[in-house]
Amino acid sequence: MRRAIAMAALAFGAPLLSGCVAAALPALAAGAMVRSQSDGKDHEGKAHVTPAPTIVAATPAPEPAAASFAAPVRETIILPPPPAGAPQPAPVIAMVPTQPRAPAPAARPVQGPPAPERVTALPEPAPELPAAAPSRTMTVMAGAPFDGGFSDFLSFAQRQMQRRAEGENPTSVVLVRNFSLDRPEYVACGDRPLAVLIDLDDAVLGSEPVIGDAPTGWQGSAGLSSGLDRLRTAGVAILWMTDAPFYQLDEIRTRLRETGLDTEGRDPVYAQRGNSDRKQLRRLDAAAAWCIVAAAGDRQADLDEVYDYLIRPEAAVQLDRLWDQGWFMTPAPIQRTPPGTT
Repeated sequence: MRRAIAMAALAFGAPLLSGCVAAALPALAAGAMVRSQSDGKDHEGKAHVTPAPTIVAATPAPEPAAASFAAPVRETIILPPPPAGAPQPAPVIAMVPTQPRAPAPAARPVQGPPAPERVTALPEPAPELPAAAPSRTMTVMAGAPFDGGFSDFLSFAQRQMQRRAEGENPTSVVLVRNFSLDRPEYVACGDRPLAVLIDLDDAVLGSEPVIGDAPTGWQGSAGLSSGLDRLRTAGVAILWMTDAPFYQLDEIRTRLRETGLDTEGRDPVYAQRGNSDRKQLRRLDAAAAWCIVAAAGDRQADLDEVYDYLIRPEAAVQLDRLWDQGWFMTPAPIQRTPPGTT
């Protein structure tokens, strides 16, 4: 009766055991049946009492996490020994995974200053930069005030040169083509080199001082030669304007050299290029190459031809501000030598 109860317990408890333990139960049951048959002859005597086996239930293993790599832990389940004389079954070892241990968080790197690089060789020296190109800097003149009839003209040109040397942009005194008398406009200077423009012709004699003969000869206006030399030394160009024909350029240069106005013959000369040529056109050509900051002549039209066409002089009132501020009325630069002068 007790054996039947034990068998029933094993039958009903098997589903509660893990796979490995449940697999071992048939072997145990077979051992018990063999024992029962071999001991059948003792049923008349004292019955052999087989202790009920102690069943250790394994804890059901939870589903392991997919990201867990913890190794399973082996757990040994020991069954009760079989009755004497029964074959000794091998111990059953069930692999029961325990609760996986969460992996330890990775250590955070400590942010600190980067380790200094180990210098194994000195760096190559930086290439030497090319020397900057010399800037167009005006030389500020110093010396005694200018004298003669061109003193105001020369002094004004000197001040414009000083403005350029200080970084300012002087204003050209040449009017643009087809300007309006109500709102006159001037040719832009940009970074063109500074220059002054002097008309060589005489208001009465015309081009005679340049190419004509005189019984007593010709001479330059007082103080003009030395003043022009000072401007040239400072970097200001001297431009000459005349209605003498261009094919007499050699005679013009000879006259400038003899009067001391251009002893080296390097100054640009704007002579007449044909019958249709006018001073106004040549003046615009000069302004396209130079920043003309001062102009001198012995008649108003030497500064702009608009004065040859004015019916009402008051119409040019907007141009009055240029007088003595860029435009200068001066004696003719070349004059007859007075008689008795050596």
